[in-house]
Amino acid sequence: MKRRLTETEYVDDGRTVADMSYFAEQQGQSSPAGNISGEPGETYTRKETVWAVLGALAATLAIGLVYVIGLGLVVLIMYLAIKARG
Repeated sequence: MKRRLTETEYVDDGRTVADMSYFAEQQGQSSPAGNISGEPGETYTRKETVWAVLGALAATLAIGLVYVIGLGLVVLIMYLAIKARG
C-alpha cells in the first residue's frame, strides 16, 4: 500500500489550476497580482476621502447598533424570564 504524503512532504507540480490572467487583462492590469509596475493608482480629493471615511464609519456604526440592540433584547428577555419566575 502506498504511503500518503504529509503536509510537510507536499511538492508543487507546477500545474495551473485556474488561469485568471484574462480577468487581469480586462481590467487593464499587467498581471493577476495587481498594479506591480509602480504606477500610482487613483488619487482622490480631500473631500472624496472625507466622505469615504464618513461612509465607512456610518456603516460600522449601523452594524454595531444592530449588535447592541440584539444584545439588549437578549438581556431584556432574560431579565423578564427571571422576574416572571421569581
